[in-house]
Amino acid sequence: MGQVVNGVWQDADTTIQNGAYERAQSIYKSHSLEPLNPFREPTRYHLIASETCPWSHRVRILRVLKGLQGVLPLYMPHGPRIEGISLNEGLPWSIPGTDQSIVHLHQLYSFADPNYSGRSTVPVLWDAKEKRVISNESANIMRILDEVSTEGHQSDVVFAPSSLIHRIDETNDWIYSGLNNAVYRAGFAECETIRQDAAIEILETLIKLDKRLSKRRFLLGKILTESDLRLFPSLARFDAVYAPLFVGLDYRLTDYPSLWAYARDLYSIPGIASSIDFLKNWLSSAESDVVSVSVPTPPTFPDWTIPHGRELLSEARLMLRSGEHISLQGFCEEFPATSI
Repeated sequence: MGQVVNGVWQDADTTIQNGAYERAQSIYKSHSLEPLNPFREPTRYHLIASETCPWSHRVRILRVLKGLQGVLPLYMPHGPRIEGISLNEGLPWSIPGTDQSIVHLHQLYSFADPNYSGRSTVPVLWDAKEKRVISNESANIMRILDEVSTEGHQSDVVFAPSSLIHRIDETNDWIYSGLNNAVYRAGFAECETIRQDAAIEILETLIKLDKRLSKRRFLLGKILTESDLRLFPSLARFDAVYAPLFVGLDYRLTDYPSLWAYARDLYSIPGIASSIDFLKNWLSSAESDVVSVSVPTPPTFPDWTIPHGRELLSEARLMLRSGEHISLQGFCEEFPATSI
């Protein structure tokens, strides 16, 4: 994968320790959720996020559901993986707010801090006015963007309301450990025992999720929360990428009736279907170093448009900053989502 050491790119990486994958901690993280007002400064903040990265995916979904497309420009890098992530097919890319151009994402990190050491990852929330990385940690960026508020605008919807934050954090923790990150612990593992242990944890988490969602519309009940937005990218990639390529599992998302219906429920929310390209994710992962299993051709992708029937459990609702609950269907009708 490679990393930056004192501002200089090196091909060596330290994410594998004793045969196990150890996810590197994000260096840039806003510990106090600094107030952002992109509606007043629509060219100040920029989001750099990959189309195939699940950590980027969760942020891209939140950006649309918060209605920030017009004030938070999104750039999705593309090009050969040389020195990490290429920004513009190997051509110069202008750093927002500067007259400088770069080719690789790691150069943005080094531009912000000439002595930076660490991995250069997406998503990145960039401040063009102060010429700095606000955060490169997806969970942190989600919380920062969730704090953005403009009275009367759809961004008054919150996905991590203070009244639910403890339950959200608890839910996020076990889903991250058992699924979001476990698929990478399995895929990167250089030890078969470690890979098998991760695979078992993944299956146990899928069973737990299926049971939980058999009786409730979303992870925390009627309210769509941050936890649901963090889970969806992993579910969307499970049959296409994780099970066949990373873990070599015979199980599929479609083997868990409640979880599969829940995933289709989320997929049906306007703007979310356009956020995922199943084939592109398979192709991107099949060519990566993560692959544990040789799969010569793409799998047959399930039909995500089959009616989910989840409305029989409860009405889907959102929470406003005021604490008021509103209908998700009514919200989508009032604020039709554009493409993520």
